[in-house]
Amino acid sequence: MRFLEKLSALFYITVDEQRVSVLNVKRDIRAEKDLTLLSENPFAHPRVLIGDVEVAKNIIVETLKQTLTGVSDRLLKPVIIF
Repeated sequence: MRFLEKLSALFYITVDEQRVSVLNVKRDIRAEKDLTLLSENPFAHPRVLIGDVEVAKNIIVETLKQTLTGVSDRLLKPVIIF
């Protein structure tokens, strides 16, 4: 049962130079953020994965919140590993 509980908090996050996409696996809900509209894209640095960690974190959190539907979802504290 613990494995299923962990699986219920599973999110797939994909990042490229143009968008951030988050998939809530349990609810099969996807949200995307278009990065081409931003004045500064924190993921478009030529040498590192994230150029501005604080901006990148805010973008991911904002997109992640769009996939959370219920009260129990909002209590989750996902761990994000790049």
